[in-house]
Amino acid sequence: MDELSLSGLQALTGRRLFSVVFVEDYVQLLFDSDAGEESQDSHLDFFVLPDVVTSSRAYRPTAAEWAQALRSLIGSEVVDAGESVQAGIQVVLTKGSVTLRADERFGEAIEVAFLQVGGRIEVWRPGEGVFETT
Repeated sequence: MDELSLSGLQALTGRRLFSVVFVEDYVQLLFDSDAGEESQDSHLDFFVLPDVVTSSRAYRPTAAEWAQALRSLIGSEVVDAGESVQAGIQVVLTKGSVTLRADERFGEAIEVAFLQVGGRIEVWRPGEGVFETT
């Protein structure tokens, strides 16, 4: 894995992915909250669909098996998460990983991802931060 920078994503480390919600035009990953957190469950929303890697292969969102591959990660724990220009947004779980890199899929998206974890909110937009184009 590329060297990932510290970000709110790292707060997902150790949390279990317990649900994947498919909404009309985005996907939401829900994670267990830390003991003692009074806030709602943590979630990572992708408004541009990410790539999924399982133990058997990698899946682009255009693949027929993509949704099943994403669902297969349910129940696994986050072992690493972060962001970098090379990796984009990356969440590594015990059963695979979810990655969003800057590419043509961004189109006219205003936001590409949104994280809420432990009372912290983080938003990724095209052309900013790890998705900045040169």
